[in-house]
Amino acid sequence: MKKKLTILIIFTMLAPCLANAKSVLTRINKISGNDSVELFCTFSAIPSYRSNIRGKRVDFILDDTTIKPDFSFFEADDKIVKILSLNKNNKTILSFFFRFPPQRFDVIPDREANKLTISVLLGNPYSSALPEFSAKLEGLTIIERTTKDFSNPLVASRYAADWKSFFKLYEAKIELTLPVQFTQLPFPAITYLLPDREKNKEILDKEIYELAEQNLWNDILPLLLEQINKAVDPEIKKKLALTYGDVLARDNNFSDAYKQLYLLADEYSEEEIGVFAKYLLILLRARFEDPFIADFELRNLQDSMTPANPLTPYFLISQIETALATEQYSRMHDLLGRDDIAYPEETATIRELRQADYWYGTGDLIKAYVGYQLIEKHDVLLDKIFSLNGYCDTLYQQKQFPEASRCYNLLAGHINDKEKLGMINYRKYLAELQYKTPVEMIDYFAGIEHTYPGTEAGFKGAIKKTDLRYLTLKGWSETAISYYNALAEKSVSRATREEASFKEALLYRLSGQNIKSAELIMTFLRDFRKGELFNSGQALLIELFPLVIQEYVEKKMYMEALVLAKQNRKLFIRNWVSIDLLSKLADSYNALGIYNEASKLYLYLITLSSEDQKEQYYLPLISAAYDHGAYNFVEDYADQYNFRYPKGEYRTKILILRIKSLLAEERYQDAISILPDVIPETETFSLLAATLYFHENKYEKVIEILERPLEISDENFSASNFILAESLYQLKKYDQAKERFEEVSKDSIHHDQSRYRLGELSKIKGDRKGSLKIYEELVETGNNSLWIKMAKKELELADFFQ
Repeated sequence: MKKKLTILIIFTMLAPCLANAKSVLTRINKISGNDSVELFCTFSAIPSYRSNIRGKRVDFILDDTTIKPDFSFFEADDKIVKILSLNKNNKTILSFFFRFPPQRFDVIPDREANKLTISVLLGNPYSSALPEFSAKLEGLTIIERTTKDFSNPLVASRYAADWKSFFKLYEAKIELTLPVQFTQLPFPAITYLLPDREKNKEILDKEIYELAEQNLWNDILPLLLEQINKAVDPEIKKKLALTYGDVLARDNNFSDAYKQLYLLADEYSEEEIGVFAKYLLILLRARFEDPFIADFELRNLQDSMTPANPLTPYFLISQIETALATEQYSRMHDLLGRDDIAYPEETATIRELRQADYWYGTGDLIKAYVGYQLIEKHDVLLDKIFSLNGYCDTLYQQKQFPEASRCYNLLAGHINDKEKLGMINYRKYLAELQYKTPVEMIDYFAGIEHTYPGTEAGFKGAIKKTDLRYLTLKGWSETAISYYNALAEKSVSRATREEASFKEALLYRLSGQNIKSAELIMTFLRDFRKGELFNSGQALLIELFPLVIQEYVEKKMYMEALVLAKQNRKLFIRNWVSIDLLSKLADSYNALGIYNEASKLYLYLITLSSEDQKEQYYLPLISAAYDHGAYNFVEDYADQYNFRYPKGEYRTKILILRIKSLLAEERYQDAISILPDVIPETETFSLLAATLYFHENKYEKVIEILERPLEISDENFSASNFILAESLYQLKKYDQAKERFEEVSKDSIHHDQSRYRLGELSKIKGDRKGSLKIYEELVETGNNSLWIKMAKKELELADFFQ
């Protein structure tokens, strides 16, 4: 964390000291790296110096030196946490306090530039804890890890290496929830009623059993009513009444079954038959009302179920099933683990099935797959649609695709609900897609779209149909984009809107339309923050980001580049994009004239980059400072560059900028002092050198430079001619000067002065009439008020002396 400390500067300088000191410290600039700091100290003359390192404190002692009165230090940070200065006995002591004891403190003098460069290798927790060992290794620092950052969605994405594979490989999660079918007692239920049990079968007529085998429950009801009316024994009447309520429930007649069973449970609450009726009533409510209510009521009834009661295994199965239906998996686990109940053969199979359901519900798909496999051939699996759906899903997850297709086909035969039937058939075709060709599956998914219009399955079928057409048909990208766009707008579910929206953005990327893709994916990330594809969307944006920034910069759309960067600043904060991209943003700031921000970014890049990468950022940094008019920074940054890279690739261009900044500050002598000994025969160097010598009235040097065989551009031709002409004029080489003045073009800012000089040259040669004509033309056609005024004076003088 960067510390912000107030820098305490103690000045004890007196005016006499400043006058007597041999050297004055005028400026200190700092540049920081990851593990180093460099201080660039500028003096009026280099003093003698020494340093004293005392742990975290370094005293830099400068003899015969004082500090410039308006001097200010750089701001403290988390590397150099405090700075003090003391001037005493014509000696200046600079005390630097570091966070960790520095490992090296080197001073490099540059006597020609009157500068001292202090190079500090910073300490760290390692060097602080093991100073002796660190010293032996000559400044070992903590090494930055270069392993892959798997928190970066682009690195972690399975699709980023081949985005087109997304259309083939991606499958959205399918939420296909089917109800739990509660296990009913075998018919007739009264065979589990104590004390008579199996003898109770004799109460019912043979015809009732024949109808029950055919599930003709409605036909049984009148037969039972007839038996109830004929029965004399009240106990038999109760059993027949209980059977009547049970048959009503099996016939899905909730209202009448509820009334019948409720009356029995209420009337005979203290008898075994009342408990039995209560249990059947709870099962009825589990099926037709709320399984949470059934779960609660089963808990209240469980004290009536002893291990010896033949109804108890079914009661426990009912508790397991209500726990499954209400997703109380912890309770379901405990119920399945009970070993104090003996399960008859038919209930043991159901218990095994519900164990597999438990594994499926808790996401343990391999155990669920094995569990379902063990009971695959039992009819009970085919009768329980929740379990059958779980088995189909585990087959699919285990890549048993032909078996999964057959399983879903069986499941579809049990379903009447349009929405669910559509999803089952969609999943069936997904399984078949794994072992059939995409071309032959297109029509199947189109069939889903048209058979189940307006449903989630219909939209999923349309998306998959579009995927397969895009993958198999050449030149179909634009059509696919329009389909995905329409599906994203019209889809009834959030999941299908998310998938279609992402695929639309991705297709723009694959089509090379990166700006459009970035716009869509940013909207996608705002709209689907909690979506399944959010990470994939981030990965696509991270890939697009540098490409779009580059495209904006190439198209000179600098503001758009900066806006995009600001909108996605978290990518920089999380280090998910290369810092090299910041140079493009700095270029954008520079192009828009926001030079302060451009400079900050270039300095930031220099600070963060490795040593071999820093050099490339100095030229744009210095250019930005020059364009901003910060000429003192041009000099400082140029000094830093020359110190780091004495034979650097950009030294000539940086030297030109430094000379230009000195020229702009009218520091002509300083600029001349850093000119090369031999002026290169280039337009830029020649014009700069000639301009400097011209301002210093060294006209011979101007002529020497500009009369060389140079290639001068049209843009600078007039300026070059004027400087040369004026220099020749000042040296009284009038004929040559005249030729050059005449070559200055009319659109040049020097044209009026050149015309005035031509008038003077005519007057010098005795051509009074010719000079007056030139002055008159200048007054009539000139643009520069100064030279027009001068010409008018000449004309007035001529009139006066006539």
